[in-house]
Amino acid sequence: MIFSRILDSSYLFALNPTNPAVIPVVLISTVLCVGIPLKIWNNTRIEIKLKERETQLLRSRYEVLKSQINPHFLFNTLNSIASLIRTNPEEARDIIVKLSSVLRTLLKERRNLVSVEEELDLIDKYLAIEKSRFGRDRLKVIQEIDPDSREILIPAMILQPLVENAIKHGISKKIGGGTIKIRIKKNEGYLFCEVVDDGVGTELKDENDMLDRGIGLNNIKERLKMVYGDRFRFHIDSNIDDGTDVRIEVPVKPETPQLVE
Repeated sequence: MIFSRILDSSYLFALNPTNPAVIPVVLISTVLCVGIPLKIWNNTRIEIKLKERETQLLRSRYEVLKSQINPHFLFNTLNSIASLIRTNPEEARDIIVKLSSVLRTLLKERRNLVSVEEELDLIDKYLAIEKSRFGRDRLKVIQEIDPDSREILIPAMILQPLVENAIKHGISKKIGGGTIKIRIKKNEGYLFCEVVDDGVGTELKDENDMLDRGIGLNNIKERLKMVYGDRFRFHIDSNIDDGTDVRIEVPVKPETPQLVE
């Protein structure tokens, strides 16, 4: 019956084997030819879904880390305003206006990557607040920025906390104030960022201890690892009465672009 249908002229081709064992072989081969690609496709689909889920978790973790930076800056500024309200209300008012400008920038900017130019603009707004607090004579800032680096994308709020640390732990504790130098340059596919202060420095020699001491330094290092993998360097060098030097070296292109899109 089966062979009669197979041999029916309505079929495009027919199989009329002389050996009965051929039919099972053909059936098994057909199942394998169909089943194996389906299995591969299903495994690939599962791997893609797992990768997407992993990326979503990383992105969520990154957002949490970034959101932890902003309160440090906000609380310190509000404390400064509170101390000035009674003694110098005009100065307090001026800082509030400048703070509103910074907050407007932070609330408007939702990207995880920003250009060096945008990060420097945020730092300038922050420094305007700090200079109001300390006085322009007590806080000097020198910027040495490679023009070729200004459009390179970096994680948002990655340099501002370094400047904030330089002021809080270095310059503010030094009689007469001091100077902060911000150096950024591009070289052979890497971006070099450096924040140096001539403040009081620290007696700590272990970098892990210094990471725990500073504002969000561990946070910065973890975010750098999430964006660049192992292709970054983060180094702190500090000596008592000789200031602190923080250096970051990252590739021009992130390791995980899907994380920061």
